[in-house]
Amino acid sequence: MTLSVQQIKNLKQFIRAKDRGVPPYYAGRADMLADIEECCLDLWKQRKGKGPLFSGMTRILYGAPGAGKSSTLMHLRDKWDAAAKDWKFAPRMLYLSTPGEFEEGDELKVSVAETLKPGLGKKVRRHRTTERSFKLSVELLSFGRAARSRKSPPADPIQAALQQLPAKKWKRPLVVAIDEFQNMSGERNDAHAKMLQGLHGQRYNAPILLVLAGLGDTVSRAAQLGLSRLAGGASHSLGCFTPDESSELIAGWGRHFGLPEGVWQDEMQTLAAETDHWPVHVQNALIAFAEQVVACGSVEDVEFAAVRRRSGELQINYYHSRMSDEMHVSKFLLSAVMRDLCPGEDISSIVYRIGKLAGSRDAPGWELSDGMLARHYFEHLVHRGALQRLPDGSVHCPIPSFRRYMVGFGKR
Repeated sequence: MTLSVQQIKNLKQFIRAKDRGVPPYYAGRADMLADIEECCLDLWKQRKGKGPLFSGMTRILYGAPGAGKSSTLMHLRDKWDAAAKDWKFAPRMLYLSTPGEFEEGDELKVSVAETLKPGLGKKVRRHRTTERSFKLSVELLSFGRAARSRKSPPADPIQAALQQLPAKKWKRPLVVAIDEFQNMSGERNDAHAKMLQGLHGQRYNAPILLVLAGLGDTVSRAAQLGLSRLAGGASHSLGCFTPDESSELIAGWGRHFGLPEGVWQDEMQTLAAETDHWPVHVQNALIAFAEQVVACGSVEDVEFAAVRRRSGELQINYYHSRMSDEMHVSKFLLSAVMRDLCPGEDISSIVYRIGKLAGSRDAPGWELSDGMLARHYFEHLVHRGALQRLPDGSVHCPIPSFRRYMVGFGKR
């Protein structure tokens, strides 16, 4: 079957997006998605007085780069937007790609208002501009008064948006989703931390669910900012797909691009298994396959040996992007730590082993970077996706093939 010009164009667009793009077809994570939507429903019932008062319902999605955290948030946003006309309950999502978008109060107020009601954000922005012009006039007339006003605490942008559209007028619940949350700045007494605590504790008296996504230390960062006492099951650790989820993704991806069913699906499933069903590896395998389909103009003429080689290259490129200078400097130490990692180990035992091994031999590759302690090294490995905490407190390597790569790295 020769592909149409439009099919080739669509596949090229998928290839250009690389593994940073949103997958055209979302698969898996059904329990996690259902949990988030059930939380939204509970909050909506609470707002209607049809259920008990809930607080601490914040949801946290964490995992190594490539686990699908951002894709999950954007999938939910797009799904709810598409269903808004037919699904009365469909939540609205304010997706913030970085913590900085939450910390910028004036823009956050506009974004919340616009998400709640399209067009309301422009009204808020115009009001803010007029307000600033008036404030400048006041400052010119009375410097002393302006100086005193600058010492006042900043206004709460979420509360300001609620003044524009009170919760009793809402038609759907709101999800405030913050990506890359491990980079959220500040301490628990800062203004933006107080807002997070207010959302977590349902102090705005509005059906708003806070969803945080980030690397393996996102849960601890949330606790540092005052988001304590999470509900049971509130933290979702994203790991490898199951074989069925990989199969669902491959089949759904093929349907999305109008490709005929065939042997290629079995080949791709085999390739997914060889990469331990790590989400970004499965997507990169599909990119490699798409490149060959575009080159051949049909699925039947694809050489799967070429797909396998290209998929392997993309896999190695991913590993290279995860390796930091600190990991290169300590390559023998890294290899030993990852080799000796045992199921069920907790942070203390791993940090202890790092401390014992660091500098244990008079040779390059066993030293930590200047000023880095064993605990810092552990946290660095979490940031790089080499280690990840599980909800039960144990630690593992979330990407089995990456672990094999790091163990072998010390032999190079």
